[in-house]
Amino acid sequence: MGGEIRVPILKFSKQIKNSKKTNKNLFSIRFKHQIDAAIVRIMKNKKQLSFKNLIQEVQKHIRKKFDSQVTLVKQRIDSLIKLEYIEEHSNKSNVYKYRE
Repeated sequence: MGGEIRVPILKFSKQIKNSKKTNKNLFSIRFKHQIDAAIVRIMKNKKQLSFKNLIQEVQKHIRKKFDSQVTLVKQRIDSLIKLEYIEEHSNKSNVYKYRE
């Protein structure tokens, strides 16, 4: 009974990598919804904001939960434009309006 036990290290390391990817995706999905909600709340309250001010407001609201990246917030703004929650101002560049 004194035999060796072999553990397939490669297979185990692949499972760890896959679980890290899954956790990252779940993290990303969960916070995307929180960023979306923050943007909509801010825009509903302010009605119109420049890109710079919107980014600052979103980061201020979400900073307590996690440190948001500008690129992620920009992606969420673009997504909300496609979903018609907000729109770009027709006369001013880099200004967003809440759609009522």
